[in-house]
Amino acid sequence: MKKLYSTILLLIFLSLNIHAQDLLNIVGATSGQPTVYVQSGLGSPTLYVQGGIHIYSGGTGFQEDYLRNDGEIWIAKDLTAGQSDLTLGVTPITLFSSAAAIPSGKIIFAADNEIQGIYGGADAIFFDVETNNTFSPTIDNGCNDVITNNLNIGGSYFKMNANLISLYGTISGAGTLYGSSTSNLFLSGAAGGSVGTLTFAPGALQLGTLTVARYGASPSVTLGSDITINNILTLTSGIVNTGLNKIIIGNTAPGGIISGGGNTNYTTCWIDGNLRRQFISGTSGTFDFPVGNSSFGNLAQVISNGLSGMSYFDSKFQVLATGGSNINSNITAYETGLPATPYHTFYTSMNPGGSWIIEPDIQPASGNYDIQLYFNGFTGLSDYKFGELKRPFGSTTYADFKPYGGTLNSGAGLGRLVSDGYALRMGLTTFSEFAIGQSGVGLPIELTSFTGKNIGTSNILYWSTSSEINSDYFSVEHSFDAINFEELGTQKAAGASLTEKNYNFNHVSPASTINYYRLKSFDKDGSFSNSNIIAIDNSNNNSSVIIYPNPALDFWNIQFSGSQLNQSLVIQLTDVLGKEFFKQKIIIKEGTNNYILNSNNLSAGTYFVSIIDNDSGKNQTYKIIKVGKD
Repeated sequence: MKKLYSTILLLIFLSLNIHAQDLLNIVGATSGQPTVYVQSGLGSPTLYVQGGIHIYSGGTGFQEDYLRNDGEIWIAKDLTAGQSDLTLGVTPITLFSSAAAIPSGKIIFAADNEIQGIYGGADAIFFDVETNNTFSPTIDNGCNDVITNNLNIGGSYFKMNANLISLYGTISGAGTLYGSSTSNLFLSGAAGGSVGTLTFAPGALQLGTLTVARYGASPSVTLGSDITINNILTLTSGIVNTGLNKIIIGNTAPGGIISGGGNTNYTTCWIDGNLRRQFISGTSGTFDFPVGNSSFGNLAQVISNGLSGMSYFDSKFQVLATGGSNINSNITAYETGLPATPYHTFYTSMNPGGSWIIEPDIQPASGNYDIQLYFNGFTGLSDYKFGELKRPFGSTTYADFKPYGGTLNSGAGLGRLVSDGYALRMGLTTFSEFAIGQSGVGLPIELTSFTGKNIGTSNILYWSTSSEINSDYFSVEHSFDAINFEELGTQKAAGASLTEKNYNFNHVSPASTINYYRLKSFDKDGSFSNSNIIAIDNSNNNSSVIIYPNPALDFWNIQFSGSQLNQSLVIQLTDVLGKEFFKQKIIIKEGTNNYILNSNNLSAGTYFVSIIDNDSGKNQTYKIIKVGKD
């Protein structure tokens, strides 16, 4: 038959193969049974249309009123060029499927060397769409929204144009998608497994938006080519495998990648492979890099503080190399960057969970950044005993892993607890390979100062902490050579504190030589760390300094001997908190000298007088007491 017209007055049920040699027009149905129904049952019912299918609504009827397909509809080449298309009417949706909950029909575009199209203002829902790889070179999508279960692209293009393709099944075939900066692709469905491989045609490797929301068991999608997302990449559920290809986010705003509902920190949807993010120099904000491996998403977040000079970042998550020089015994990194903490706590191992590559096209010219690394799937981490380390790209030794100037938060700050889910390092200025280092001790008790001075016949040691976590006690150690130390005594620690704590220890009658001291800070689990070493010179303690009266009511007389004529000294008076009340430079003569220090304006209490030699820097400090009037 040359042409076939169908209206609501003529219902055609197809259970065998039917051929229409030209154009199939479906006109005017508004309700009730479908005008044309390709029904499965006897054999494999197929409607062959050698020409296009044009559907004219003429009303507000439901989608089943026009064409219901449980078999196959082939649209072949028309005798008149350009007519082998599927043209939809103006109804909201035209359904090419059964009315059942699970449709089963297929529409096949098979015009010989002719571009075929899906056109019309309506949306279109199919069960399966196929382009025959022997015939049709291109399908030109002109609908607002094409929703399909399975899409099989033969040896041809499926041209998306500025429309949305929603795929709930799989994509297959040797053909390619032909995207544009305004094309949109939505991958969903609850069947699990792989969507298939998304391959884009050369010169059309782009989309406006891509949403991955595949559910069920082991959902995934694979890239068969690079793809640039010019607007938004939304990751909700499923793994995106790039292989050697990469996803490029052309949107330079921090929000160019977002996590869909339930994908907290990208733990249900991430990129296993290569991700590039374009960047505008000087931009500040948080940039997500939702990378991972085949089992876990391991988000990296770069918080830019005015970084400038670069135009993109390449990123991936990878296995941390082991063997050769990549062994823990080569680690020399230590943590010195905790706030106000100059003391060393050494790292002892690298966590084998993996490493992150964040590589810009060029290192920053200015600005800095913080980085949060989410260690989903990592094991063996302990609170306060881990931190981010990094090494140059291409390094093959753990000896290169260092903090490189960045700092950790103090105490129980962000990124210090395993329950935070991430490690955080702040104030970095260069990019490289990142991994998680571990220490045998907490990183660390926040020792903010360790000092000492001679007071009469004793050396008094002072130290302060800004925070303590799980601390047990301090061991005060002494040495004559700064190498071999012995314990002098212990001091109980606070245990847990986020406020400043002050401690002191009195070493009575130290030797008349240089005395060295250090602190050993013990945690309740038995681990410990050492402070820096300080020295107090007691080699001149036999010098004759007499202070009387002591205690005093109105003044102290300080008697001492000068070793040379016109020797320059400084007399300094402080209280037990270190507050200075008096300081004066004096010139003394050789031999015995006397100096009167007035106490009338002082409150009753304990003070320290220091005699400082301006030439040698030697400092002798003595305890004196002011008494009040009765």
